[in-house]
Amino acid sequence: LNSVARSKTKLCIEGNSQQSFGVELKAKNGDKKYFEITEYPIFRDDKVIAVEGIANDVTDKRKAELKLRESEEHFRSLLENAKDYVIYRLVNKNDDEDAKVMMVSPSISEITGITSEEIYQFRNWFKNIHQDDIQRVLNANERAIKPPYNFDQIFRYEHPSKGLRWFHVLSNGVVDETGNAKFINGIVLDITTMKTAELSIIRNEEKYKRIFDLSPEAII
Repeated sequence: LNSVARSKTKLCIEGNSQQSFGVELKAKNGDKKYFEITEYPIFRDDKVIAVEGIANDVTDKRKAELKLRESEEHFRSLLENAKDYVIYRLVNKNDDEDAKVMMVSPSISEITGITSEEIYQFRNWFKNIHQDDIQRVLNANERAIKPPYNFDQIFRYEHPSKGLRWFHVLSNGVVDETGNAKFINGIVLDITTMKTAELSIIRNEEKYKRIFDLSPEAII
């Protein structure tokens, strides 16, 4: 046993009741096993004559916890180091504009123009969406607070200092064992450059089509 387990058992032998504690052991094949140990002293005539205990194998639970922690650390790293995009996490409150912002990349202020004082009020995220797109986005957001908790929208955004921008926002709910969303993870992508190029191509195609249609002779 490791030093923690030995020290806990020693205290139990001395007559001190102990709370449950965890130990990590290595199996013969090299795999790690995790146990939750509960020990208590057995007294006779006020003396400890034995120590009884229960060991529960919690390997699967512990591995799931470690995997979740690793996933959370990866998510937080993406969030904190975001530059050209925004990572965020919301708590689903079944209200399209009143979800609680748990975490959000510092880059949100630069990308959206929302001030640091405003970013943790979710309703502020909607205020600069283009008037022709706002209702569609609100409707999609209302649907996203219900299963399967997905949001995928491209829309125009009036940046306070950069002018018109194009954003692509995607999010997915992380559900618990009952199927309810514990929280929602999402990403905001500024696709202005790509969208501007795309619209330029479309305009050029329409321009050449009009020229072709107006031409009295076929253009070869």
